[in-house]
Amino acid sequence: MRIVNNIEGYTVHESNTLVEALSILSDNKTKILFVLNPFGVVIACFSDGDFRRWVLATDNIDLETPVVAIANRDFVWVSEESNNTEIAAQFSDRIQILPIVDEEMRLRSIALPEKRKFSIGPYNVNKESKTLVIAEIGNNHNGDIEEAINLVNSAVKSGADCVKFQMRDLETLYVGGDRGTDSSSDLGTEYVLDLLSRFQLSDADFKKLFAYCERKGIVAICTPFDRVSADKLDALGIYAFKVASADLTNHDLLEYLAAKD
Repeated sequence: MRIVNNIEGYTVHESNTLVEALSILSDNKTKILFVLNPFGVVIACFSDGDFRRWVLATDNIDLETPVVAIANRDFVWVSEESNNTEIAAQFSDRIQILPIVDEEMRLRSIALPEKRKFSIGPYNVNKESKTLVIAEIGNNHNGDIEEAINLVNSAVKSGADCVKFQMRDLETLYVGGDRGTDSSSDLGTEYVLDLLSRFQLSDADFKKLFAYCERKGIVAICTPFDRVSADKLDALGIYAFKVASADLTNHDLLEYLAAKD
């Protein structure tokens, strides 16, 4: 089970129109919205199904109708005092998103069921699947594309299923850019930035490397440390992102990566 504290994408105000609510549903792909009054109290829920039923039963369809007029006031919710077992018990084939509310029925967070499987390229990963072996290459190629290819060959020979690399846009991540020229930075920081700059593969190298992995039949994944790198990897058709442990609480980056299909 996952608890989402950023509730913005799951809510709509009672004064919003149907066209506004449908736009939010489409943009956020949440399948359901919880209708809030001005005090943040959940008073109803709204989904595509509610809209379709209204359309079929209505002769005069007006999309400027307030969403609260057709929203479902009979919805399942759980208290913020509930434990994980109690919350998980409310999930079903029909209920996949639960509002967690306080004693005043104000929305505090959203509960989502645990995803029991995921896939990386041709591999399905679940409790029944064989162990997925990922060879960590990172920046051990030292910025040399030929060495990166040699490491891929070693991973293939060892029987690994995937190889993982790293990509950084140093201009985005660090003050002073890719050479650590900020006069306020200490020598240790300048040394690290110099290494990162020299050990980074170029965009053309990454494209060549990922194509080589495809030919060798091994899945390439990569850790992006910033949005610019994520966009580049997405454009290259990367199979999966691996998030660095240092970014565990980098909610901005996590949400950005999660929004990419």
